[in-house]
Amino acid sequence: MIFMSFLTTCRAALRCWVLRLVSTGLGLKVAEFLPQTNKVTLSAVANIAPSTASAHLAKLLQNKLVSCLSQGRHRYYRLSGQDIAALLETLMGVSMKTEPKLNTRTTVHLRKARTCYDHLAGEVAVGIYDFMVEQAWLLPERDVLSSLGIKKFQGLGINFIPQTRRKCACGCLDWSERRYHLGGSAGAVLLATFEQNQWISRVSGYREVLFTESGKKAFKNVFNLTI
Repeated sequence: MIFMSFLTTCRAALRCWVLRLVSTGLGLKVAEFLPQTNKVTLSAVANIAPSTASAHLAKLLQNKLVSCLSQGRHRYYRLSGQDIAALLETLMGVSMKTEPKLNTRTTVHLRKARTCYDHLAGEVAVGIYDFMVEQAWLLPERDVLSSLGIKKFQGLGINFIPQTRRKCACGCLDWSERRYHLGGSAGAVLLATFEQNQWISRVSGYREVLFTESGKKAFKNVFNLTI
């Protein structure tokens, strides 16, 4: 009984710490670049000192919110799981609804397209989400695909979306664009499909997403987006 009370207290304290972090402009930057980053990258894009980045990453690692991979002299951090990603997405969404738009220093190529844990983020991702809403692929109030959306996904070769505790097709508030992109299981499967179809390319260890020539044509045909 005492042990369970201790666990509950620890979890509550951890949630409070994450909420305090994410509720600030600094927290938004840290959270946005956490899905896969290192101390140097994080300090540069968030405009904070490396020591500050180290302190936040150490706290997250201590509480098992991130995992760490050492490659040579560098240490790379990534979120420890989909449940943590979903938690951050929710907290960021709630916080950003009340914050004025940030004068972001995110580089142009990252604003164009990047990964947000396991789904696509950035200008292109926001365009895809807007298209899906306009064309009734999504039921935003229920965070699921519509029957038309399911058929459209099948047309892209997506015949199965994992059923987990995670929301199926939720809007994830984009840090740089301040509008929604597609998150959830559907967002993850969609990004994987883009890679399998070789519409995009990625560099291991980095969040930047590049578009192939065939991908640019496909995005125009499928989502009416010019890249």
